[in-house]
Amino acid sequence: MAIRHTLSFPQVERRRPIAAQSGPRRRQTDGVALRFDAAMRLATKEQWAPAFAALAELANAGHPASARMALMLARRGAALFGGRFAASAQEMQHWQLIGG
Repeated sequence: MAIRHTLSFPQVERRRPIAAQSGPRRRQTDGVALRFDAAMRLATKEQWAPAFAALAELANAGHPASARMALMLARRGAALFGGRFAASAQEMQHWQLIGG
C-alpha cells in the first residue's frame, strides 16, 4: 500500500510584471533592473570586484536583492571567491536592513 502525500501551497498575490507596468516608476525600475542584470552578468563571468562595486552602489540606493548579494560578498567573499570586498559597518548594517 503506497502512502500519498499531498502538498498545499498558500495562495500568493500575483503582481503585474515590471514589463506590464507603466509610468515613471516603471522607467526608474527598468534602469535599476538593467544595472542589477549587468552586475549579475559580471558575477557570472567571475568578475567579482566590478560586480561587487555595482551591487554595492545599488544596495546603497535601496535595492534589496543587491543588498543581499553585496552583504554576502562582504561577509563571505574571501572564503567563497578568494577576494576581499570592503564595506563599512554602516553599509553592511544598511544592507542587512533593506535586504531582509
